[in-house]
Amino acid sequence: MRSPATICFLLGTVASLAALPRPAAAAADRGSGAPVVTAGMPSDFADLSQSRNLVADIYFGGRRIGQFEIEADPARVHILHPDQVAAAIPDVADPAAMIRALSGDLDPHARLVCLDAAAACERPTPEAAAIVFDQQHFRIDLYLNPKLLLARPVSADRFLEPDGRNVSLVDTIGAAIAGGSGQQAVYNFRNRAVLAAGNGRLISEMSVSSGRGLDVDTLAGQLDRPDLRYVGGLFYTPGADLVGRRRILGVGIGSQFDTRADRLQLTGSPLIVFLGQRSRVDLYSEGKLMSSHSFEAGNQTLDTSNLPDGSYPIDIRIQEASGATRTEHRFFTKSAAIAPIGRIIFFANAGMLALDRQDRWVSVAHTPLLSAGIAGRLGTHFAWDGVVMATDHKALTEVGLTYLSPIVQTRVALLGSSSGDVGEGVQIGSTTGGALSYNLDFRHVHSGDGAALIPFDDYVDSLSSPFDIAAARVQASSPSFTQIVGNLSYHLAGAQVGMTGYYRHDQGRAASYAVGPVVRWPILHHDRLQMTFDGSYAETNQGHSIAFGLQLQIFGGRSTLTARAGAQTGIGSDNRAVGDIEEVAATIQRDNVLGGELAGAAVVQHSADGTVLQASADQRGPMGYASASLVQRFAGSGNATQYAMTLQTSIAAGLGGGHDVLRVGTHDQNDSVITVGIHGSARDTRFQVMVDDAARGQIRPGEHLTLAVTPYRRYRVRILPVGGDLVAFDAQTRSVDVYPGTVAGLEWKANTVLAMFGHLVRADGSPVADADITTDGAVAATDHRGYFQLQASGDAEITARGADGQACRAKLGAARSTNGYTALGDVKCIS
Repeated sequence: MRSPATICFLLGTVASLAALPRPAAAAADRGSGAPVVTAGMPSDFADLSQSRNLVADIYFGGRRIGQFEIEADPARVHILHPDQVAAAIPDVADPAAMIRALSGDLDPHARLVCLDAAAACERPTPEAAAIVFDQQHFRIDLYLNPKLLLARPVSADRFLEPDGRNVSLVDTIGAAIAGGSGQQAVYNFRNRAVLAAGNGRLISEMSVSSGRGLDVDTLAGQLDRPDLRYVGGLFYTPGADLVGRRRILGVGIGSQFDTRADRLQLTGSPLIVFLGQRSRVDLYSEGKLMSSHSFEAGNQTLDTSNLPDGSYPIDIRIQEASGATRTEHRFFTKSAAIAPIGRIIFFANAGMLALDRQDRWVSVAHTPLLSAGIAGRLGTHFAWDGVVMATDHKALTEVGLTYLSPIVQTRVALLGSSSGDVGEGVQIGSTTGGALSYNLDFRHVHSGDGAALIPFDDYVDSLSSPFDIAAARVQASSPSFTQIVGNLSYHLAGAQVGMTGYYRHDQGRAASYAVGPVVRWPILHHDRLQMTFDGSYAETNQGHSIAFGLQLQIFGGRSTLTARAGAQTGIGSDNRAVGDIEEVAATIQRDNVLGGELAGAAVVQHSADGTVLQASADQRGPMGYASASLVQRFAGSGNATQYAMTLQTSIAAGLGGGHDVLRVGTHDQNDSVITVGIHGSARDTRFQVMVDDAARGQIRPGEHLTLAVTPYRRYRVRILPVGGDLVAFDAQTRSVDVYPGTVAGLEWKANTVLAMFGHLVRADGSPVADADITTDGAVAATDHRGYFQLQASGDAEITARGADGQACRAKLGAARSTNGYTALGDVKCIS
């Protein structure tokens, strides 16, 4: 290809020739005796108005994709090998269609040549493909219709990658005990264990309590496959919304998107933008910047994982490399409870009903149960779902339709069965974070035979039997009922006014209800002082209740002092006139207590019923969570004491994969664990452990940090030195995928960096002159006498290669110097 300088010279020559006198003028000059100059077009110059073959640079999205042969004249451009151009364009949806779009004569659009690359210039808007040919620079800018390109995904990896090299266990253990004056202490020990290998796991949930003994809630195996999950054992199967889940001993299969790398954004409606060139794309929700990323040209799928659940409008602001900006408005929906757009999800589980028995840890009924469901989407605003549940005596179906809009989300469900059961359900909720919020849940179920729609049990021994949990459930509620729960809230200038309500009517019993307004009004807010009025009124089936008062709060850096004075009435048998109530409370929080955070609270409350003293504390640290509370009541009828304690911790173990891990205790509790360890000589340097750019804790070399994390996620982990110490470590971010039961061990090496001066010599004492030195994280060079300066770990191994091509390996053995500079002396090659 000719250079721009050559082209300019040729064009300048042509222009000079065009400026020479015409023949007639030359004849006149000849007659006047003036000197005559004659010139002709060189034989190798073609007429610029004729078609010619050239090699041009073709650009797409502001980036050069290659040099290609073209045939061009001022009115048209013909790409000689459109298949080669199509192959160089990224993310082509249909190569054959792209080749057809680039074939034939193309308009050069010479008037659209952009003289200033930083300016916002006019561009063609093609039905398929269009070009702008800059003849002066032999450059073609290619513009395509978005339909010719694929949408580029956010992540190149479609699925998370489980660590199949090791077997791991995450075991969460909890204990609670409570008691009081004249009461027998009650306790409950719970355990949830996940034993995992790759994408398979065994899940166990069990408890031992003072009232029931040993209970096994779940004991099931799971196996994840792309977009599918298989399950077998003792587990809960989903059911109709108006019926609820049931526990079975059986097997099942269902859709799952947990293992998708784009899981968090898959639950939202996709946001795809077409970019003509490299651009920065900002995503705004209600005026708040949610994300900002730079993308190459083409159809780009935006990352919506940080957007909250709900349905709302968003703004996509695009700033191109040329400086041009535009804003696109979209409607966005995100919900993990409904199917993603463009996908059908399902589940199918079958087995025998599992019973709750106080006298045994697990029992299986003689009742088979099939539970299956399917759900999908109808565009952006509508979703549908259906569930079938069947036993050997009954089959029922529930169908639902969900509507999503910027201001409301509504679901309507209808239920029917082969036994004449019917049911209706309506849920309405606000979807914006505005001043007005509301939620309403209406359910009506009628049992055709007076029995539970789907049984919890296969028989009832006696309604008074303490060993029949199903009997207790039958006593607690009727299978035929009407229930309404709702709330309405409005925020205005810091004040909140609302209405809450509840209504429940079980067949054959009196209705229970409670409805009334609530108000909260900040009267004063100055610096760290706040005074608030709050009040509520409730009309219930047992009478009415009134409560109101003033609350004064003083906020400290890590503490709060609260005083409240007001009045209230009782309801039911406690119905009485308005009585006063006074309360003083204090809270305090402290960090770095036993390696974690400590929170404490104390309350003194006085009313007509007596005086109540309450104290509580909880501590969350590297070993887990612990809390305790004590309540002392002083009343005319007698004093009473109550207490409660809770403990929770985790055990994480991993075998294989190059190293074994055993850790006891985590700050939080979850089904997956990441352990971070550091070793090396920088033992006085603290490192901040960053997970997804959030600080999760500090450790020194020789220590480990155990982090409980949410499963089915990809985490980015790195470490940063705290302070100004000079250390050598791997500063790159490491990516780790976790499944339930994963114990991922990450190790870093961090060594103190020393500034060293030495003399590199061979075994015979001759200097290693003019050599390049490399070591882990550092480079240096020797001079013509073999002297070098190096900043590296004191025990670093260096490799030097001299001008003669001979290599030299040496081991350093330096110690920290008091003056900050370490003299090594002669450093001998060991090979």
